[in-house]
Formats: sequence, C-alpha cells, structure tokens
Amino acid sequence: MKLLRHCQTQIAALAAKMPDKNQYQRPVKAQHHAAGYGLAELIISVAAGSVLITGTAIGMRSISSSMDASDRLTSLRNSATTGLRLLRAETQRSLHLMFLNQPNEDGVGQEQKNLTQLSHSDYDQSLTDCATLAEENNNNFKPAFGMKMAELDHPVIYGLGLARNTKNFALLRCGPALSGDGRYEVEKVILSSVLENIGITPCIDACSGDDLSTALQKLDLTLDNENRNASRAYPEPAFAFETDEAAKMLRLVDPTDATDAVLHSFLQPPGVKRSLRVNLNFLAYARADKVNRDESSLLTNNGSNANFQGTNGLSGCNDDGGCTFFGIPVDSKAIQLIVDGSGSMSTCIAWGNNYTAKNRTYYNGSRYFRTRQNCLMTRMESLQTELRSLIESLENGTQVSLQSFSSPGYYNHRSLRDGQLITLDDISREEVLEFVSSLSASPVTNWGGTRPWDSLNLAFSNNEATAIFFMTDGDPNYDRNGGRWSNRDFQPTANTYINLNSKPNRSQPLEVNTVSVGQNSEWLKLISQGANGIYKMID
Repeated sequence: MKLLRHCQTQIAALAAKMPDKNQYQRPVKAQHHAAGYGLAELIISVAAGSVLITGTAIGMRSISSSMDASDRLTSLRNSATTGLRLLRAETQRSLHLMFLNQPNEDGVGQEQKNLTQLSHSDYDQSLTDCATLAEENNNNFKPAFGMKMAELDHPVIYGLGLARNTKNFALLRCGPALSGDGRYEVEKVILSSVLENIGITPCIDACSGDDLSTALQKLDLTLDNENRNASRAYPEPAFAFETDEAAKMLRLVDPTDATDAVLHSFLQPPGVKRSLRVNLNFLAYARADKVNRDESSLLTNNGSNANFQGTNGLSGCNDDGGCTFFGIPVDSKAIQLIVDGSGSMSTCIAWGNNYTAKNRTYYNGSRYFRTRQNCLMTRMESLQTELRSLIESLENGTQVSLQSFSSPGYYNHRSLRDGQLITLDDISREEVLEFVSSLSASPVTNWGGTRPWDSLNLAFSNNEATAIFFMTDGDPNYDRNGGRWSNRDFQPTANTYINLNSKPNRSQPLEVNTVSVGQNSEWLKLISQGANGIYKMID
C-alpha cells in the first residue's frame, strides 16, 4: 500500500507538469491517434507495471522464505529423529545409567547407588578425557548423564556444550566411536554432537543474562529429590531430564516450571520464530533390571518391564526406513491409527519410590484412586510416546488418520479431522502431534469407557487407506448391538469386520494390525488373522 501511494503521488506530480488545455488561445483540432499509449497512459502503465513487478518480487521472496522455513524445519526434525534414535539405542544397550548427585532412595543399596553416581571416582578419568577433548575443540563439556556398557571398561558420557554456531547449545557424546555394524571401536574415545540447536530457555521479563558459555559453566545438572533437573532460566539450554530411583530410565522433560507455555525440551535454531521449533519427546530404559512397582500396580500388569524394551515397544523408523508401531512393521503409506482413550489408560505401569506435592488420579483395574506416589509412566503416556515416535519418523507424503475411542460423549471419544487421511508435511505433522498430546489433557475420570465400534466402522469404510493399526488395553464394555460384552461376542465380532474387509464391501482389503495391552484379546487376534494383519499382546 505504501508503494502504491508513492506511485500515485508520482503520477500526480507528472500530470501537474503537463500543459493545461486552457493555456493555448487557439483551439486545437481533435486528432485520432493510432493505436498506442498517450503520455498519461504511459505513465500510468509504467507505474502499474512497477507495482506488479515489485509485488511479484515480494511474493516470490515470501514463497522463498516459506520454502526455506519448511526446509529448515524438516532438517531440524530429521536431526532430532537421528539424534534421539542413537540416544535411545545406547540407553537400551546400557546396563545402567549414571547421574549427578542422584538422591539416595530407600530400597536401593549404597553399592548400587555409588555405581549410578556420575561423580564416583571410577569415572574421574573419563570425565577428564571428555573435558580435554572439548577444550581441544574450543568448546565446553558439561556432564549430564552417563551409561555403563557391558563391553566397555569406561562409561559413555553425554553432556551439554555449545552448538557449532556458538549461538545455542548441543548435546555432546563422549565415548568410543561406533562402527557401522554397531560395535564399539574401543581403541579411541571421540567427542561428537548428537543433538545440534538445542534451544535457549525463553525469557519471561527482561532478556538479559550471562553469555552462553558462562551460562553453560554455571548450569546445574544435578537431580533433585524427585530425580529430575531443576527448572531452567534464560539463557540456559531448553533441555532437562529425569530418571527413576534405580537409574534405569532416561526421559526428557519440560525444562521450565509449569507457569509458562513451554512443555518440552526442544530444538530451535537461533534467532527464529517459535514455529521453527521441534519438541524432544524421549523415553528409554536401560536393559538390566525391572523398575520397582507397588502392589496395586501388580494387580493390573504382571510386573514385567518388557513393554519398555526395544523389541516389544518403542515405535518409529530405523535408518533403513523400516517403521514399527508397538513392534509391528508399518509398511503402508496410508495408515489408520485407532487408539484407546478410556480411563483405564491412566493405569500406572511404573511406580517410583518418591512422592509428589499433589495427588494424581489413576485407575487400578477396578476403580479410580488418588495418590501422591510418583508414577513414572502410565499406559496413556506410553501410548503417546509410541505415537510420537512413529509420527515424527514417518516420511513426508505418508497419509495418516488418527482416532481415539472411549464412550460417546466423553472427552477421548473423538478423531482428528473426522478420521480422514491427512498427508504428512511439516505443518500437518505438528497438528497430529498436538492431537496426541491432547489425549491426556482432560481429567482421567472424563476419558470414558471402551466402545471402539464408531472408530472401527469409520476406518473400514475408508477406501483410500491400506492398513489399520488398532490398540486397546481392555475388552469393550458393550458389544456392537449395545448388549453386555461376553466371550460369545469374540467370533461374531471378528466375522463382522472380516466381512467388511472383503468384496463387495472393499475392492482392496485392509491389513488390520492389533495390539492388546495388559491382557490377551481373542477377538482382536481373530480379526488380524482374518485380515492379513499381525496381532501383538504387550504385558
């Protein structure tokens, strides 16, 4: 608009300099010009052309800027996926983890606790080597956590340093290099960057403070009584983590307090908008021991930690492009995800030995109850981790639909975009991830029961999809006709959906994969067997 007004002003000035018809006393005979522009028309056309060319240039710059932002976000997400994949693989490979000043909890022997202290004298030489390597690379190395490997005499240590651009932070790995086949090259310790562009914690009021190098040196990475880092402040790294009392869990958490809009540790290049940010959703367990649980937890699962181990969980895609959902291969490019959003998904599957300041509500297999005992992971949180790992790893162009089922009228009986397929790109991927996060946003008593029929019916009617991935942690409350669910419903229910998956109902059958958490599900097994899919039970 400013440019247009400028052109209009110029046109008016030029017009003012043109001879006035009253200036001449002698009348001028009217002439008919040949086809072409007069002076006034020429001025106007030149000005309009300038506006058009300039507007086009601005539009092209806008498109270029948008494409550049999209490319940067894709690159940032790929960086996060690759870095977290390495971190997860090494965590799961380790015997146990080490942290700074982890509180000594009842039930954990002092000898074991000493081994999980990164400040233990056995690790002094390794810490010194890491600091020396960082200094040789003109960087800092602030130790965060370590991993004890069965095949190594010295730990692999992860720490925070400055990013290559020196304008934000990076997660650095200090330890033996890994060969292409996954073996450690034990003869040489190297320092490498695992996650570049860890963001700077946003400032609340005035954005002033230490330079990044000084902030890094002052950074406190010790664990508090709840086995997690203290809240970060500007300009510290937007990166925090927690563990369990046995030092077998590593989870990235919100680096700030609960009063701001930040909910996750995140990557963000320096000097860009918040839209160019990738949240870091990560949870992994070391392989050796089970997580401590209390008796009420054992009532709703068998106490096994199998569902946290690599082959029995942790969805996502590997370096070869192979993707999984709860360990089931995801080969389709048009998938429908149907997940249980019922109140039983608030069941705690891993209890800590410490207590939080506020009560929290859980389901124990028969009723809801409230407790301050710290739950390290619920079934819903485990599901959300699986979904995020998969969604973040799928290639752009993959089509995905997402439905959550519970009871009609309850919070989690809903779907994203009416359950239709969405083509993944940088924008739509964030939309799907936001829906995943929203599954736990309401009080658990509002989540509802288990009635999957609306979601299943919609999925089987979608002729553009090629696969279904269905997950639940219990039997339906009612059968398809509204009667009480019983063993007699297994085969008829399976037959109904197997028939819906056949001609003439579908020209191309769906591959129907099913996951049952906490119990064996005969009706899901029958559906998958009759619909070319895979059935899997997770304890």
